[in-house]
Amino acid sequence: MARSLRDAALARHVRLARVVRDRLAEGWSSQQNSGWLKSAGERGLGVVAIEMIYALVFRARQTVEELWRILARRRKRQHPLRAALA
Repeated sequence: MARSLRDAALARHVRLARVVRDRLAEGWSSQQNSGWLKSAGERGLGVVAIEMIYALVFRARQTVEELWRILARRRKRQHPLRAALA
């Protein structure tokens, strides 16, 4: 339980998560993100462990994969209906 609370820390801190995501999108590594925050890259954001950043990326990847599965199921379900209506 303590691990899931720790991994969810970025989910609770929206501004911090947004800054980390923006840096990742710019090509920064998890190590660079964490180091920048530790060196007070932006006041008031706090420090994030490398593992928490990896957890954020992993969780986002899981969400995207789940969305693709849902969309694929819907498409397969709707495809026969379209053929019947045509």
